[in-house]
Amino acid sequence: MARSARRAGPTLRLPDRLLDALAVVEGEPLDRARVVERIAAGVSRLSARLVGEPDHPGPYLRDAALRSAYTAYYLPVNAPKLWPVLDFLEARGTAPVDGARVLELGAGPGTGCVGAGLWAESRGYHFALHATDVLAEASSSARSLFDALGWRDAQVGVFDALGAAAEPAPADLLLMFNVVNELPESQDARLVERIQRLLTPTGTLVVVEPASKEKSRRVLAFRDACVAAGLGLLGPCTHHGACPMRGRPDDWCHAEWRFERPPYLRAVDQRIGHVREVLKATWFALSAAPCAPLGGHRVVSRRFDEKGRTRAQVCGAGGLQTWELQHRDVTPANRDWLDVSRYDRIDLHAVVSDRPGRLSPASHCARLSDDADASTLPDP
Repeated sequence: MARSARRAGPTLRLPDRLLDALAVVEGEPLDRARVVERIAAGVSRLSARLVGEPDHPGPYLRDAALRSAYTAYYLPVNAPKLWPVLDFLEARGTAPVDGARVLELGAGPGTGCVGAGLWAESRGYHFALHATDVLAEASSSARSLFDALGWRDAQVGVFDALGAAAEPAPADLLLMFNVVNELPESQDARLVERIQRLLTPTGTLVVVEPASKEKSRRVLAFRDACVAAGLGLLGPCTHHGACPMRGRPDDWCHAEWRFERPPYLRAVDQRIGHVREVLKATWFALSAAPCAPLGGHRVVSRRFDEKGRTRAQVCGAGGLQTWELQHRDVTPANRDWLDVSRYDRIDLHAVVSDRPGRLSPASHCARLSDDADASTLPDP
């Protein structure tokens, strides 16, 4: 069997403005051999810490060398993941606008705020950024990067989302980047209550987490807790029901985007054995106020192009379904099925053929373009 490649589409690229700021924070050009070696050594140590302390990885940011490596390597491969999410919200008419207040929980060196701030600049907007973390050292790193970007009015602070400290002012956009997977599921109800207080009445929560099976399934549980508490699900899910992936222990859900690595990241990857030509994440966006479901179906697998047929799994109000279309049954009305790609949203009216799971010639399939062809970060 053959698995399809992702359809050619937008490629995430780091703007020179961010690369220049990272070089300022690093203290010398990023592509110097000694800088590449230093970052690679730090990333190798970070990887060992993350594997060795999966339940409590946060303290690594107390180590200055690890914090520097995280800022130079993990921030630039995570911040761009926010751009297609914000593009999606913009297409849906729910993206933050000029002057929006952005609050990030568990920000580390400011990953989400950096992604949001650069996206805002590309639209001619200005966001009021506030990065918070449980560690003062992490907030200090965020301050350094914000200053290098010229964002002197951006705020940083120490705040524990599960603690008893005074809460920051409510935000129009609340960000959680690679945070939920580090928190116990037993605290989800408490965390959701706090999130509801930290959002303005029209605010939006965006959660972006790793795409690995265990961590993706963890965030899907948090998604269900948010929906159960009354937050409106904006996407990527097309329905407001419980996530059907959670009922199948070997399933998880993630998006992926092409990524053009700058030279220094390619050099670091060569030294540590990574290949990051594609960025992946499990993400969702919720509104403080109820909202209508997105509708349609989301493709949640790769497309499988096999001899005489094309197969993929979709998720919708009816749950998870795997459909195949025999090539002899292709018609103008269902031809788009032959070109579906992971995370496409489609209008699918399935008419079952002579076998369960097989689409008949009378079936209809059409790609919906609200987010599938979104732009990525145009130059400001």
